[in-house]
Amino acid sequence: TQGEAEPRPASALITWKCTTEDATNIIFSPNSSACVYEFEISSPHACARAPGPQNKACPWPQGVRNVYLVPHSHDDVGWNETPDQYYTSHYDGSEDQGPVQKVLDTVFAALQEDPSRTFTQVEQEYFSRWWEVRNSTERDIYRTMVRNGQVEFAVGGWVMHDEATPTYSAMVDQMTEGHLYLKDQLGVGGGPGRTSSVEYGWQIDPFGHSAFTPDMNRLMGFKGHVMYRIDDALRKKMIDEASLQFSWNGMPTSVLVDNYAQPFGELNYRFGCHPPDAAESLSTYLAKYRGSDLTPAVLVPYGTDFGLFKAQERDYPCLDQLIEYMRANFDQYLINIRYATPRDYFSGLLSFVETNVSRSGTSLPGVPQEDFLPYTDKVGVGEYGTGFWTGFYSSRPALKRLARQGEALCRQVEVIYAAAWASSDIYSVSTTLATLVNTPLVESALTHLRRALARVQHHDGITGTAQPAVVDWYSNDIGTAVASTNDALQVLSLQAPGAGPVWNQGKLMKGGWVSVANSLGWDRVEWVMLPLDPSSLNVTVTTITGTPVPCQVHAPSAISKAALFFQARVPALGHAYYLVQPTSSVSPHARVVYPSSPDTTMNITAGNSTVSISSGALKSVTWNGTVLDLSAHLMMYDSYVGYDQQSGAYIFRPNGEAYPLNATRTEVFHDPGANVTEVIQEYTMDKVEDKKLTSRVTIRLYQDLDFVEMSFDIFVPSAGNGRELVVRLSSAINSSVDGARTFWTDSNGAGPIIHRYDSTIPGESFEGYSRNYYPIVYHAGINDSEHHLSVVTDTTHGGSSLDDGDLELMLHRRTLVDDGRGLGEVMDDSSVASSTLRIGVGAASASTSWKTNNAYLLNYPLTVMALGWAAPALGHPLLATPLPPSVHLMTLRTVAAFNDPTHLRAPSMLVRLKHLYSPDDGPLGQPVLLDIGEIFPTLITQFGLLSITTLTGTQVLEDRGQSNYTILLEPQAIVTFRLGVSPHRLHKFVGVPPPASQVITIALVLGLVLLAFTFLGGFIIMRFLRSKQITVKEFLMKDF
Repeated sequence: TQGEAEPRPASALITWKCTTEDATNIIFSPNSSACVYEFEISSPHACARAPGPQNKACPWPQGVRNVYLVPHSHDDVGWNETPDQYYTSHYDGSEDQGPVQKVLDTVFAALQEDPSRTFTQVEQEYFSRWWEVRNSTERDIYRTMVRNGQVEFAVGGWVMHDEATPTYSAMVDQMTEGHLYLKDQLGVGGGPGRTSSVEYGWQIDPFGHSAFTPDMNRLMGFKGHVMYRIDDALRKKMIDEASLQFSWNGMPTSVLVDNYAQPFGELNYRFGCHPPDAAESLSTYLAKYRGSDLTPAVLVPYGTDFGLFKAQERDYPCLDQLIEYMRANFDQYLINIRYATPRDYFSGLLSFVETNVSRSGTSLPGVPQEDFLPYTDKVGVGEYGTGFWTGFYSSRPALKRLARQGEALCRQVEVIYAAAWASSDIYSVSTTLATLVNTPLVESALTHLRRALARVQHHDGITGTAQPAVVDWYSNDIGTAVASTNDALQVLSLQAPGAGPVWNQGKLMKGGWVSVANSLGWDRVEWVMLPLDPSSLNVTVTTITGTPVPCQVHAPSAISKAALFFQARVPALGHAYYLVQPTSSVSPHARVVYPSSPDTTMNITAGNSTVSISSGALKSVTWNGTVLDLSAHLMMYDSYVGYDQQSGAYIFRPNGEAYPLNATRTEVFHDPGANVTEVIQEYTMDKVEDKKLTSRVTIRLYQDLDFVEMSFDIFVPSAGNGRELVVRLSSAINSSVDGARTFWTDSNGAGPIIHRYDSTIPGESFEGYSRNYYPIVYHAGINDSEHHLSVVTDTTHGGSSLDDGDLELMLHRRTLVDDGRGLGEVMDDSSVASSTLRIGVGAASASTSWKTNNAYLLNYPLTVMALGWAAPALGHPLLATPLPPSVHLMTLRTVAAFNDPTHLRAPSMLVRLKHLYSPDDGPLGQPVLLDIGEIFPTLITQFGLLSITTLTGTQVLEDRGQSNYTILLEPQAIVTFRLGVSPHRLHKFVGVPPPASQVITIALVLGLVLLAFTFLGGFIIMRFLRSKQITVKEFLMKDF
């Protein structure tokens, strides 16, 4: 019988006849006194992983566990070794780990031996390397395994990303890179087959889980999610309450009970197969957690770090024996065990919930918390050594900053490249553009950068928890990709590679044309800073029409270099061009003012803003008449000294209170009426061979802008067990609510998370500080009923509010003792870490719009390119009108045609729009109706076929064609759509012939025109002959 059994009396005998073909339509269910299932199995494992609904005629027998055994990959894309080493040569000296290449080889061989065996593949970085060297026969076999559900791709991203420190865009981008690859190479993401798409999350090793994760999963079309690392006390509570299976913001979620690898000891086959011992150990292991799940469905993972490298000769044969033994001894163990994938597990779980739990009016329980941060594993030896994993929020800040800069560059080039495709005369030189789009240079460079940025999002990459050599590998990987992308940017600027566009303002400016590009969907008016050649301090700046532009020069000083500031006005998704040229007249300068004594106080006014500077440090801020006491101090924690839990790459544990640092030198660049005021503080941190090692803080105030900008270049000296450096902002804001300090951070930059200070840990341990640290990706702040203090940042930091009215961000850390979490290495980080904060104060009601707007302006800065002295070619704007202030153009990029390695065929456009506000945010929180045809007229002219898709663009949810371009964007929503090239325009792109239907149509039209001319000519001749009274025969016989 296939499918569900007919309802029968409970005492009836129900026989399932299982074959490989119908195994996907039934569920393997156990014997019981009330309901007996007999199995006639045509092969040893034909029913081993059969999913499907529970037999509704028979209640689930008491005490039976349905175990889904999930062999899976878990291959870190960098940690103690580089990805290259892990793939080709990794071996840990035991029988547990081997190189990833061998893991994939031996798993592939084992799966071919028995179709009941399953495998769940996670990391596409390694799978892509392995796949690229498969022959056509091997690829066909693997594709069949995917279609049949024997192989499943979980998560599907390029890596298993961290969830605490990346931006939400970086998380989505790395998922997109993996999903597009699977769609292109295996068809996973749409089409026929049991696993036609990636539908299940598998985040089993990141160090905590963010609130953005269930939202992202839902938008990708996921149906379930598996995770592991949550707070240890919370895990115990959930076990006691049988709530390890729950609904997380609408996403069915399961927390692994013990470990993301196979249960320690229970299924270790290093010394051979022993089914009775393995069965006994597994039964004992499961008994420890009996009652911890809402349902009898239990997921048991099998796949440690770089494990299964002996899958064919050891792992699968031993698991086969275990499954057969436990089936033969079912009455003893009351355990059904089968090979499975996440799809099988969630099918069984949700079917049971639907047919059993829901009958009693309940379903998967929800969870009260939005996220699962911070993570703690509570393995410290001391009384309060609880191991809060909050140090990695700030570890290796230089790598975090590099990744953020690469993200901004990638977005800018994607926008320019999309615009180039959208308009054939965007530079008024169509032949040059035709050459541009006919080369794979830009697409290849973008692919390189996208994948380098995807690799660093790995949960041992962007976290800063890898070996120093691996950190260098990530940095070099991004650096090489950035260099390639700069070449692409030069091509897009119609210059030869190496002609010298400046990214990140890295070259001294003497003069010439400057292009300023804007990758955001809003018009921008901002001050741009360029490093200026000290020999060319007198310059003017004009627009392309010759209009003078406000500018200011800061001359070099003892602790700073020459710089040019000028005000740029740049349209949404557009460019503006400025000419910088030497002049004989003196440029506007800001003079250098040195405080006359340590207690000197200066009031500096710029427009409606005034800041009070005391001893070089920020003292108070006035905006539009509102005065707020606000101080900013650089402070230092000493890392914990003791024999229990230490501070390290993962864990933050201070040894006591932070103490302030005093600047050793201060300069103030200011003149009355100045457009830009700078205060530069230098801190001598150490001295090695008469060379001072310093940190620097630069405070900037801009004319008529409602923020103070603080830029940091931080060096941490080596001392004791380590040091951890923070900036602490102190204000008069009363941020306590009901007696508890309240503050907010963000969830990967996607939205705010409200925190109440947890004071349950005794203050003398100082681990209360660690417990209350959270990742700050874009913004954080405090407020009372009248005022807000908000901070936006261009680099992820750990931070907290440790006292009423305070806000603290950790800028850099250098720990000299390993914290015992597997790295086996001190984090002796001697790099200089750079980052920038914008600090805003004002009415409490304005905090949401202020932080949201400034977060995007700071993280996607205007891109400056030096073009030399040749006049630039003008382009056409991509947007007809700027986007509304509540709508962010999250993505505008090309997606190469599938199975087109040359990148010569016309791409499609992948577009994402994000609503930035919630319904509680007043007018900005209202739904927005957009007409894509009106907003992107040039884009729609070329790419007129619109399809609403899942978040990664691989599954079509609604195919609209050219009939409907309206998009309704609800508050906080993200809408993703693809724009395809209209068939009648395909021939415009080099290398793509017109479609056959278009050729036939053109031929028919030409034929009809020719026929019409023939009839017209004949008519004219006949009229002429009649007028001369000549017959046609006489005319034809006439001798002319």
